[in-house]
Amino acid sequence: MDEAPEGMVMPEARIATPRESTSILITRNGSEGPEVLLAHRIPTLRAFADFWALPGGGIRGNDMDAAASIKGLDQLEGDWPAVFAAILRETAEEVGLAIGDGEIERVSMALRHMIIEDSSAWTSAVEEGVIPASPAEITHIGTRTTPPFSPLRFRNRFMHVHLNDGSPEPELLDIGSEFDELRWMHPAEAVKVWKTGNMLTAPPIVTLLRDVADALEANNDDIHAAMAAMASEPKSGEHRIELAPNIECVPLRTATLPPATHTNCFILGEQGGERLIIDP
Repeated sequence: MDEAPEGMVMPEARIATPRESTSILITRNGSEGPEVLLAHRIPTLRAFADFWALPGGGIRGNDMDAAASIKGLDQLEGDWPAVFAAILRETAEEVGLAIGDGEIERVSMALRHMIIEDSSAWTSAVEEGVIPASPAEITHIGTRTTPPFSPLRFRNRFMHVHLNDGSPEPELLDIGSEFDELRWMHPAEAVKVWKTGNMLTAPPIVTLLRDVADALEANNDDIHAAMAAMASEPKSGEHRIELAPNIECVPLRTATLPPATHTNCFILGEQGGERLIIDP
């Protein structure tokens, strides 16, 4: 029986349109090699509580307007001015770093709270020369899109900036932050800890950390060469969806009960070893 009961109105089956967002991978040269900055989301958040993530957020409608008045952003094509404006603003707000052309400065707590209250405060601060803002030090290293089975989806542009020696340290907001800890880790070590089940991380971050670790291995742990290689061919499209270590989800387009459009196949086990496929 595949028809609906009499009088029942079936909801529309549709795939949600992704919202635009951006995150930044901040790196530095640590005492034992390159490190990436991970931020721990507080346990009381409604989404991805207790997960380790990257600074970033949604691209707002006024980010394109902000970009038009900032040197360097107005020369970019497509929606890239808004992407860069958003990540420059989010980096200033969330970890207190203002990224300029060849310089990175600390953003005061007072200004960060003003930006949270009204994002135009960031634009004003840049226009008045209070803080720098430039795309010159930032590169695009990949794009991830939330799988189609999710009712809330994002197309996230992952950006990168490297902190040279002498740059100010990223700093949590004193109050009101969605993060409660910042941690520097080598990307390979971060993946290793995630595999033990001791670090919750969303699937897009897992694949990004793997990509960074692979690029570093291929370039003798040279962070600049590794990031240049990733920026030359930023990965996008479909990626592995690892919900947990050794648990991979594969969405399958299916004529299922609306509003759903997919059912999920699960692959258990380590790549290269014995694996179990569960296909409902």
